[in-house]
Amino acid sequence: MGTSSGYTPAGGPQWGAAKGDAANAVNPQKSGSEKLPQALQSHLAARLGGTGQTSGGGGVSGAAGTHGGGGGRRSAGGGTAFRVARATAQGLGQFISEVQTDGLREALVSRGLDSLADRPLQEVIQGIVSTLTERTGYIEEADALTAAGKVLDDLRTGCDTLDEFEQRLDKLTDSARMSCLLSEFFRHVLVEDFMRHYWRHLQEKCSNGRLEELRKQLDDLLFEKLQFDLDYGELGEVEWSSDEAQALIERVERETFELCCEVVS
Repeated sequence: MGTSSGYTPAGGPQWGAAKGDAANAVNPQKSGSEKLPQALQSHLAARLGGTGQTSGGGGVSGAAGTHGGGGGRRSAGGGTAFRVARATAQGLGQFISEVQTDGLREALVSRGLDSLADRPLQEVIQGIVSTLTERTGYIEEADALTAAGKVLDDLRTGCDTLDEFEQRLDKLTDSARMSCLLSEFFRHVLVEDFMRHYWRHLQEKCSNGRLEELRKQLDDLLFEKLQFDLDYGELGEVEWSSDEAQALIERVERETFELCCEVVS
């Protein structure tokens, strides 16, 4: 679930247009589903060129993906938009590399998660996600951690045991698979970011059920209808804590969002 009762995007022409397009996307009288691509494009234009701000309220939960009130939380916004997501992507790559080098159980031990080794895989994934990045206080943490959790959940599909999940992670050794995984991560981030920015605004115009339907339409648009063929050869052997890895992640992010805008326009 991705709600944001305490988050308010910054003002300005770009954000005004983005809010209007988001409202049109949930309006059945305006063929809402047909308006969704424009809403997504407007959101990215505003998000990458503007800032966000929080209002008062409760807290923000992490891996569960539920955004409560702002409670003093800051938004990365502006030129640092999606910075938390990039750091989380780097942590995700680092974790997968540790599994491929030392094994999943040892990777859990090194992160203080050895007590989860015999727990259900869903609990293991929640624990892994909580270790992927340092807590920054930015509200975008919830988006990034939710996205990472969804990527790992997709990877565990069909796995019943820790050993089976380890084998699945071991297969992510080539650059094409890692490129696809990181692109999927940033698409999940984009869905969460979109829903968080407009949830409160759209709640005034439609039901929560319609909002969840909007989320499903976003997923369909970005994961079913769009085909991404990105392959960054350097991802096969990159040192995930390096500046090179940061630059590659920024490139995956940028080109993923560019492809989103090109296809939906």
